[in-house]
Amino acid sequence: MSDELHGWGPALEEIGRRKAEAHEMGGEARLARQHTRGRLNARERLERLFDPGTLFEIGGLVGTLDEPPVPGDALVAGSGRINGRPALAGAEDVTVLGGSIGNGASDKRYRLCQLARQERVPLVMMLEGAGHRVTEAAGGRRPGDLMGLAELSGVVPMVSLVLGASAGHGALTAPLCDFVAMTETASIFAAGPPLVRSATGEKVTKEVLGGPPISIDSGGVVHNLVADDGEAIDLARRYLGHFPLSAWEAPPRRDGPDAGRRRIDILELIPPDPRQPYAI
Repeated sequence: MSDELHGWGPALEEIGRRKAEAHEMGGEARLARQHTRGRLNARERLERLFDPGTLFEIGGLVGTLDEPPVPGDALVAGSGRINGRPALAGAEDVTVLGGSIGNGASDKRYRLCQLARQERVPLVMMLEGAGHRVTEAAGGRRPGDLMGLAELSGVVPMVSLVLGASAGHGALTAPLCDFVAMTETASIFAAGPPLVRSATGEKVTKEVLGGPPISIDSGGVVHNLVADDGEAIDLARRYLGHFPLSAWEAPPRRDGPDAGRRRIDILELIPPDPRQPYAI
C-alpha cells in the first residue's frame, strides 16, 4: 500500500484511525446516555440541521493527539445546506469532557466565525457544555470566538440553540447571537451549581440558575422555548429561511397569495393637519 501511494500509506492509515476515533465521540455508553435523556448527540444535531447528505465536517482531527484522546476537542463543526442554501454550524459535544472548550475547540469556534464572514453565510451554534476547560494551559494571545461573533453582528444571521446545560464561555455565545431558542430541559448560566456553592456556600440547581423561566422571562437572553432538540433545530431552519445569507443580499422571496405588490393610499392614512393625531 505504501509503495502504491508513494509512501503516504502509514500517514493515511493514521488519519483514518483518527477520523474513526472522532466519530466515536464520547463512546457508546455516553452516546446512549444522551439518547436516554431524550437528546441528540452533537453530530446528529448537525445532521438534523443541514439538508440530508450535505454536512461536511470541519476540524474533525482537532484534539485527537492527546492521551487519552479528546475526539474533536468536544466540538463537532461543519458546513452544509439549510433549505438549499449554504450555512455553517458548531455543536458542543457533551459526551467528551462535558463539552468543555479547550484550545482546539476555541480555535475551531473562531474559524467558524472567520469562514462565516469570509463566505457570507449564516452561523448556528448549538450549546451543551461545561465552559472553558480549566485543565488546559492558556494558549497565549490569540483571536477569540466571542470577538469573532461580535464582528459578525449585522453581517450574517447568527442563531444559538441551548440544548442542555450551557455554562461559562460557551453560554456567552447566546447573547451575541441574533436569535436564541432553548429546550424545556436546558439551562444557561455563567457559573454552574458547583462554582456557586464553592464561592458562596449556596446550594442551587441548574434550573434556578438559568432554566427557561429565568432565561426567557427574567433575563431575556433566550427568545423562544421549544420542547426538544428536533423542534429547536427545525425552528432554526425556519428562522433562517426568512433572512438573506448576509447583509449583501436581499431576503428570499416566496410566491403565494400574500406575496404580491401592495398599493397603499397614504392620503387616506395621514391627515393634512400636522397637529391632528391619526391611528398607527
